[in-house]
Amino acid sequence: MKRILFCIENFQHGGITKALENIISLVDKEKYDVGIFVVNQEDGPYKDIFVPYLKYPADKFLNAYCTNYRKYHGIKKLSLLALKFARKTLAKFSYDPFEKLLAKWAKRISNDNFDCVIAFAEGYITNFVSKIKGHKIAWIHIDYKRYLTYSGNPNEKSVYGKYGSIVIPSRFSSASFAETYPELTEKIRIIPNVINCEIVKNKSVETSNLDKRFTTDCFTLVSVGRVCYEKRFFQIPVIARKLKSRGINFKWYIIGDGSEPETATLLRSINSENVTDCVIPLGRKDNPYPYIAKSDLLVSTSLSETFSYVVFEAKILGVPVVCADFGTAPEIVNENEGIISTISDMDGRIYELLSDHTRLNQLKCNLRDYRYDNASVLNEIYKSINNI
Repeated sequence: MKRILFCIENFQHGGITKALENIISLVDKEKYDVGIFVVNQEDGPYKDIFVPYLKYPADKFLNAYCTNYRKYHGIKKLSLLALKFARKTLAKFSYDPFEKLLAKWAKRISNDNFDCVIAFAEGYITNFVSKIKGHKIAWIHIDYKRYLTYSGNPNEKSVYGKYGSIVIPSRFSSASFAETYPELTEKIRIIPNVINCEIVKNKSVETSNLDKRFTTDCFTLVSVGRVCYEKRFFQIPVIARKLKSRGINFKWYIIGDGSEPETATLLRSINSENVTDCVIPLGRKDNPYPYIAKSDLLVSTSLSETFSYVVFEAKILGVPVVCADFGTAPEIVNENEGIISTISDMDGRIYELLSDHTRLNQLKCNLRDYRYDNASVLNEIYKSINNI
């Protein structure tokens, strides 16, 4: 049996933790002993799912270095602030206690002789796993060029050079990485993410706890994700105002939460565009699938996506998609499943679709036969793990 270890940052919501949840739910447990190393083991939505796979206990210092002090008050907050200030001060003298701790853990994991260790996130996790001996895989979940821009343009060629393979879920994102480090092109493996289709379908019929604000008595649109700049939910009220002026009777539900500033921006936009009657933010839902399944359209306004889970989940549930024209859009939706549109044209494209019942019904009919090929995806993952 192969022993593999996934390394991630925390248990919080996000595409990375969802991708890992799907892998561990579908991987062949008779052939692979799956373990997880989590740097920051504070409570989070995925804790109960991942705890059975944890190979190492929480490290109180690693937890403290990574914990968001803004979530706490009193002595706890002051202690965390003091620790972070001490780390920042010591770093000026070329001594980072956080990096020292990670180096210690890298040595410990090396001594445990896993068959494969996987850095399942970008940033310091990739640097950390690069120090572990043996076969290693780096997993990139983002447009690498965009990542470099907002992370200060670090040169990570030597870090990624220590990996046996670099898994990226889309052709567009792999090209972004290859253009940055052409010397590492041969290490790239394009492998889409795994989706547990049965979980998606089973959860979609759990309707007993639906938010009472959610109704389907008119055209129903839904957008799902974090309320953040990348998802561009702040554009939805503008699109909705234009759509409303065209005489369409609709409700557009936004499922997801975010930071206070991002949420406040969205709410201000809803009010200023005078669409409080048709744009309804429902907040985060642990189970968004019934909302998607009962909607006429799933709308993705994202600025960038490497692998959009929510788009594929909508297709699995037979719901057509209107997708912004980010780089990977042509890889995740085609003309038989929905449409790709610029943000500026999105109101017109949605209007055309909702006005053409034949076209909308044809898209829904096309998606009845949609199947996501997990078997092929898992086979490619196994090849990477086995270094084939």
